[in-house]
Amino acid sequence: MVRYGVLHKNNYINSPNLLNQSLQLKQNSNIFFDGQITRVEGYLESTASGLHRALNVYQYYHHQKPIIFPLQQVLGSLMNYVTNLRQKNLKPMKVNTGIIAMLDQSYDSKKAKNLEIY
Repeated sequence: MVRYGVLHKNNYINSPNLLNQSLQLKQNSNIFFDGQITRVEGYLESTASGLHRALNVYQYYHHQKPIIFPLQQVLGSLMNYVTNLRQKNLKPMKVNTGIIAMLDQSYDSKKAKNLEIY
């Protein structure tokens, strides 16, 4: 018995080594990537990375500075996760509160941190 659609293989690029935070290739700045190939996971995340890439393509072709979202925002933290060279064991990532950078604060509990984020 064969169940189609059960097994599939995703291919990824080594985003931290190849891409900057505007999702451009470091070696060739007129090539951009987005979506699952950059190791974001999920429909929302892939669409958001596509929007981020589209905004930066616009900026690039109009000779303007790239748009880099702050690390305290969801999209900025996700783009930082997939492009940060300090990530040793990079796995596909959905948006979650664990990757959002906080403003030099420590919290007593995860609940207190999540209350601050929301």
